[in-house]
Formats: sequence, C-alpha cells, structure tokens
Amino acid sequence: MFWLVSLAPAGVRWLRRRQSQSWPWAESTIEGGAITDCAQGRRQVSILTVTYSYSLNGERYGGVYAESFGSEPEAQAVLESLRSLPPPVRYKPADPFTSTMDPYRDAALAIASRGAEKALSR
Repeated sequence: MFWLVSLAPAGVRWLRRRQSQSWPWAESTIEGGAITDCAQGRRQVSILTVTYSYSLNGERYGGVYAESFGSEPEAQAVLESLRSLPPPVRYKPADPFTSTMDPYRDAALAIASRGAEKALSR
C-alpha cells in the first residue's frame, strides 16, 4: 500500500504529460521558483518548484511545475534555464485551468517561437 501511495503523484504526472501531447500550447512566464532540500528515503534531494502563468483570450491562468534533483546546483541550473527561456505550457482546450509544463519535451517549441518573433521584428 505504501508504494502505491508514494507512486500515485508520479503516475498522475505521467498520465497528464501523455494526455497533453495533443493539447495546444501557450507561451509561459515564469513567476517564481524555489528550491527546497528534503529526504527521500535515505538520500537527500533538492525539489525545484516553479510557478508559471499564461494568457489565453485575455484571461490569465497559472500552474506549478516541480522536479527533484540529486543536488541543489542541478536544480538551480534548471531554474535559471527556465527563467531565461521559459518553455511553452500545454493547456486542456475544454478546461484552460488545466495545464502542464514539460520543459524537456517542449523546449524546441520555445526556441522556435522566439526565433519566429525575432524574424518578424526585423
């Protein structure tokens, strides 16, 4: 039972990432980030928690992205990367309050989007 309860959040995240592959995306703004150290079993991990926002049709929405790292410097590097080039957010079309950020999957969208903006401004 313990393993089932401890694996449930990871399962929910996996399911949402899988479902969101076909969702539309919106540009995000990183609103804040924090790193906390905690024990996970016998090892110490650093948890990065990032809050983000996005706008759709004049409405503003938000969400939270979290990831664990083996060290604080690793978490800090990812936080700085997210601040410098925020990845897009995928949102559920039927419920835009439901969103997910997957910086590893969708980083190419952020780069392509920024490149298109630069090309249009020239």
